[in-house]
Amino acid sequence: IGQLQHIGFIFRVVFLSHLLHPFCVLLYHLGCAVLVYHSNLAGDAFAEDWIRQIRADVPDAPILVTAGGLFHYFEESKVVGLLRMLTGFGEIEIVFDTVSKSGMAMMRKKYMKQVGHGDAQMFFYVDSASVLAGKIGSGVRVLAEEPYYRHITRTGLKLSTKVSMAVSDRFCMVKMVHLCHSAKFHDQTG
Repeated sequence: IGQLQHIGFIFRVVFLSHLLHPFCVLLYHLGCAVLVYHSNLAGDAFAEDWIRQIRADVPDAPILVTAGGLFHYFEESKVVGLLRMLTGFGEIEIVFDTVSKSGMAMMRKKYMKQVGHGDAQMFFYVDSASVLAGKIGSGVRVLAEEPYYRHITRTGLKLSTKVSMAVSDRFCMVKMVHLCHSAKFHDQTG
């Protein structure tokens, strides 16, 4: 299967009672439960320094990039630019959380105020991972686009929390996206 290089920008695995974080659940369901090498790097996520460093260490290994709670705060052009930049570094997969346009509105209106950041500027959302993949360019495929709470056990949660999770999943307001760039995809489309 080969080596898997994993880096996280703001990757938090938070275990609340018996709940698994959606990143872990999604990776498990995609058969990525075992990571050979894991690295967290400090620096500007939008600069090439970190990916160049990784490629210098493992020139031919597939790389899995996770970004949790990061992209919402940047303009679409900045996020698409980062994802395009990553496609220039070989076989890359990226898993990130995102919201839809309606999810963004709800996040701004309710959640950010609840956590004391009601003035936070938020821009990036994804209504369709396929449309996003098209904006990034050839060779990019959607491996998964799943409702955020799909695999989360609801046992022991308040009814209001269960309802919020169900509504979010039903209307795809919050989701996990898993994209892949591979030369074999590029050859098929290019």
